[in-house]
Amino acid sequence: MKRQEQKDLNNNVISFVYRLIKKKRFHPPSYKFVCSHLNEVSFKTSRGKHWTPKRLFRMLQRNGFGGLYGLYHSEGLGGPISSESLSFLN
Repeated sequence: MKRQEQKDLNNNVISFVYRLIKKKRFHPPSYKFVCSHLNEVSFKTSRGKHWTPKRLFRMLQRNGFGGLYGLYHSEGLGGPISSESLSFLN
Protein backbone atom coordinates (compact mmCIF):
# COMPACT_ATOMS: atom_id res chain seq x y z
CA MET A 1 0.00 0.00 0.00
CA LYS A 2 1.36 3.39 -0.97
CA ARG A 3 1.78 6.10 1.64
CA GLN A 4 -1.11 8.23 0.34
CA GLU A 5 -3.44 5.22 0.35
CA GLN A 6 -2.35 4.52 3.92
CA LYS A 7 -3.14 8.11 4.95
CA ASP A 8 -6.55 7.95 3.26
CA LEU A 9 -7.35 4.66 4.99
CA ASN A 10 -6.27 6.05 8.37
CA ASN A 11 -8.41 9.17 7.82
CA ASN A 12 -11.44 7.01 7.01
CA VAL A 13 -10.87 4.89 10.11
CA ILE A 14 -10.41 7.98 12.30
CA SER A 15 -13.63 9.49 10.89
CA PHE A 16 -15.52 6.28 11.57
CA VAL A 17 -14.13 5.98 15.11
CA TYR A 18 -14.84 9.65 15.83
CA ARG A 19 -18.48 9.28 14.82
CA LEU A 20 -18.74 6.04 16.76
CA ILE A 21 -17.38 7.49 20.00
CA LYS A 22 -19.49 10.64 19.68
CA LYS A 23 -22.56 8.39 19.69
CA LYS A 24 -21.57 7.40 23.23
CA ARG A 25 -22.59 10.42 25.27
CA PHE A 26 -20.37 10.64 28.32
CA HIS A 27 -17.06 8.80 27.93
CA PRO A 28 -15.15 7.28 25.06
CA PRO A 29 -15.92 3.56 24.66
CA SER A 30 -13.36 0.83 25.22
CA TYR A 31 -10.78 -0.09 22.61
CA LYS A 32 -12.33 -3.58 22.40
CA PHE A 33 -15.73 -2.08 21.58
CA VAL A 34 -14.31 0.14 18.84
CA CYS A 35 -12.15 -2.66 17.37
CA SER A 36 -15.09 -5.03 17.24
CA HIS A 37 -17.08 -2.45 15.26
CA LEU A 38 -14.17 -1.74 12.92
CA ASN A 39 -13.81 -5.46 12.23
CA GLU A 40 -17.58 -5.89 11.87
CA VAL A 41 -17.69 -3.21 9.18
CA SER A 42 -14.67 -4.86 7.51
CA PHE A 43 -12.16 -2.06 7.99
CA LYS A 44 -8.65 -3.46 7.78
CA THR A 45 -5.34 -2.02 8.92
CA SER A 46 -2.95 -0.68 6.31
CA ARG A 47 -1.35 -4.13 6.31
CA GLY A 48 -4.66 -5.86 5.70
CA LYS A 49 -5.10 -7.28 9.19
CA HIS A 50 -7.92 -7.13 11.75
CA TRP A 51 -7.98 -4.33 14.29
CA THR A 52 -6.76 -4.95 17.82
CA PRO A 53 -6.75 -2.44 20.70
CA LYS A 54 -2.97 -2.00 20.41
CA ARG A 55 -3.09 -1.39 16.64
CA LEU A 56 -5.89 1.14 17.05
CA PHE A 57 -4.06 2.98 19.84
CA ARG A 58 -0.80 3.14 17.85
CA MET A 59 -2.56 4.35 14.68
CA LEU A 60 -4.29 7.12 16.64
CA GLN A 61 -0.98 8.08 18.25
CA ARG A 62 0.79 8.24 14.88
CA ASN A 63 -1.94 10.58 13.66
CA GLY A 64 -1.62 12.99 16.58
CA PHE A 65 -4.37 11.81 18.92
CA GLY A 66 -3.87 10.70 22.50
CA GLY A 67 -5.82 7.51 21.96
CA LEU A 68 -9.61 7.38 22.10
CA TYR A 69 -9.66 9.97 24.88
CA GLY A 70 -7.76 12.46 22.72
CA LEU A 71 -9.98 11.78 19.71
CA TYR A 72 -13.10 12.10 21.89
CA HIS A 73 -12.02 15.58 23.01
CA SER A 74 -10.89 16.72 19.56
CA GLU A 75 -12.82 17.97 16.58
CA GLY A 76 -12.14 14.78 14.59
CA LEU A 77 -11.15 14.80 10.95
CA GLY A 78 -14.44 14.58 9.12
CA GLY A 79 -13.92 12.92 5.78
CA PRO A 80 -15.52 10.47 3.41
CA ILE A 81 -17.34 7.49 4.82
CA SER A 82 -20.39 5.70 3.52
CA SER A 83 -23.65 6.00 5.41
CA GLU A 84 -24.21 2.26 5.12
CA SER A 85 -21.10 1.73 7.24
CA LEU A 86 -22.79 3.66 10.03
CA SER A 87 -26.29 2.16 9.65
CA PHE A 88 -25.87 -0.08 12.71
CA LEU A 89 -25.39 2.99 14.94
CA ASN A 90 -28.93 4.27 14.47
